[in-house]
Amino acid sequence: MSTSRVRFLRDLPKEHQIISNDFLHKTGEVVYIMEKKHIRVAVGVLKHLSTESKKWILLSPFDFRIPRIIIPRDQAPDDFFTRPQDFTKFSYVANILDWPASSYYAPGRLVCSLGQVGNIESEMKGLLMANGIDTSEFPESVLSSLNIDEKAEWKVPTEELKCRRDFRNEVVFTIDPVTAKDLDDALHIKPIMNCDGAGTSGWEVGVHIADVSYFVKLGTELDTTAAKRGTSVYLFDKVIPMLPNVLSEKLCSLISGTDRLAMSVVWKIDDDANVYDEWVGRSVIHNCCQLSYDLVQEMIENPKSEIDKVRFPEIFNSKTFEEIRMSVLQLNKLAKLLHENRVRNGSLEILQPKLCFTLNENCMPCGVSVEERNEANSLVEEFVLLANIAVARRIFKAFPKKALLRRHPPPNLRILQNAIDKFEATGFYVDGSTSKSIALSLAKFAQYSNSKINLSQIISHFLLKSMKLAVYFCAGAKANISEYRHYALSVSLYTHFTSPIRRYSDIMVHRFLAAALGYEGDPELDVKEINAIASHCNDTALAAKTVSDASIELFFGLFLKECGPLIESAVVVRVLDASFDVFILKFGFVKRVYINEIKFPKPYVYNESDKVPYLSLYWQQEASSGIFEQKVEFFSILDVILSAEEESLKFKVSVMKPNEPKNKDIKLQDILKESSTQI
Repeated sequence: MSTSRVRFLRDLPKEHQIISNDFLHKTGEVVYIMEKKHIRVAVGVLKHLSTESKKWILLSPFDFRIPRIIIPRDQAPDDFFTRPQDFTKFSYVANILDWPASSYYAPGRLVCSLGQVGNIESEMKGLLMANGIDTSEFPESVLSSLNIDEKAEWKVPTEELKCRRDFRNEVVFTIDPVTAKDLDDALHIKPIMNCDGAGTSGWEVGVHIADVSYFVKLGTELDTTAAKRGTSVYLFDKVIPMLPNVLSEKLCSLISGTDRLAMSVVWKIDDDANVYDEWVGRSVIHNCCQLSYDLVQEMIENPKSEIDKVRFPEIFNSKTFEEIRMSVLQLNKLAKLLHENRVRNGSLEILQPKLCFTLNENCMPCGVSVEERNEANSLVEEFVLLANIAVARRIFKAFPKKALLRRHPPPNLRILQNAIDKFEATGFYVDGSTSKSIALSLAKFAQYSNSKINLSQIISHFLLKSMKLAVYFCAGAKANISEYRHYALSVSLYTHFTSPIRRYSDIMVHRFLAAALGYEGDPELDVKEINAIASHCNDTALAAKTVSDASIELFFGLFLKECGPLIESAVVVRVLDASFDVFILKFGFVKRVYINEIKFPKPYVYNESDKVPYLSLYWQQEASSGIFEQKVEFFSILDVILSAEEESLKFKVSVMKPNEPKNKDIKLQDILKESSTQI
């Protein structure tokens, strides 16, 4: 890079060097593209090119980060030049062929029409294509590499029974969402007389994970396809699987009433959740019951009550309801202790709301709610985390240069400090020095929350902006072992082992584990190849999350279109000169509210004093001709209207007039005083 392209503040005239950092905008210039990662697919609407040229038409992408694309005239749809305005109502897909540095537009090729803008099917199709999600059926050649007769009932081969630890007589069960079909993990627990070698009674606890790598062999077409997809994608109404259904929903899925191959981690644990012994290896299990989170939570909340047998799933393998209930309750006791230990050691958990929809007979949304996270979820999570940590240690010890691990870098300190400064300016104090101190601050704020406001959730929104993404990496690609650390979990080594049906990273970890235990040879991949796999898994995981989150927002827009506007409480999180951003308390969305289109009896005023900007909105009083002022500032609480946009599935947010002048300037601090006299 030429130094002539770099400009420094110190090189400016002295009179310009007094500018405060608060007003400096960091700028940069792209000088070289090291790796082309974008899939070069864009979804948008067709328009006339603003110039007089008739050689091209223009695709204007919905994603503002993508350049506008010029497409040759001969690819234009019929009648485009006679009625171009009609084509802005339809979405199209185009490939970007190039983007010369000297051109404002990127030359491209028109691929297809998706349908009308605002149609849920065309919107979802565009979302998937724009993010490179493969939705095609698995070709027959992929399935044939399994060498399995799909029509015949599959049974565990005799040779596998001979060389695996047998857990089929234990009370093994799964806990999943009621609609889940790809069952990755199962649990068992039983009392033992000597857990520590000193005669202390305790528990044998096992986490059993589907042995997907038994079926998906390295180098096969099936493996190549799974690696390319990288992950299953979960939408609001369906799953796009990483593996064919014959594996993800049948042979690998730990279905109740069947023998299944697994990789297991088994511990000896005392009543205080101290771990004294650990066994890891190949196994065979028999899931005696397929439990849902709701049923498990009911058992936890009502430990002595019977559950209606009509609602309880079928129990196999001669096990009983009482055996399952006692196992669930004891696992929950240990899980709570494990969670307390994690928090004590500095683990940080920042949760975000997850929306659930109720569908009518036409599969259209007729209701929306926020998924409750409860002890049943935590029960599974604690043992899954324990297994992931155990496997990370095993594979790193065996392959210190090649193990596929997962790290979480510390937060961006500048963004974190800016958030903390904002909190302090409004009377909320957060200690951001460590993950543990942040966790303790959030726990403190949770105590001040009430039925109207979840303060911890609001603070979490700001903290999330400073948090970096957790990523997969090859151990040998990082010179400093301190970089291996997982910040949020506060552990030195971590990996993903427990979801091989839906994550390719976990299949790779299973292969490393099998080699570490002597079942298989060393995977013949070098550091560069493993790191490339890790990087691709990061890309596909991010794409899957982007699509999943966007699909929820699309469906929420469809819900508003079908069922009408909602009035919700919101907290102001940013104030601009003609708009402000709000955090919708119930749903966790952040949306911008524009006020320049509202007819106020007196023009609104933007005020910036002591670096704390606020807007003054003026409303007409109902009972008189008077006008009252509403002050909108950081952490103001107000009611907003969520409504669907007319020609799309997006939704907009507008501010509601306060019912009474006395309700005009409510702040977050005021609401919370109902719960505490000191924040």
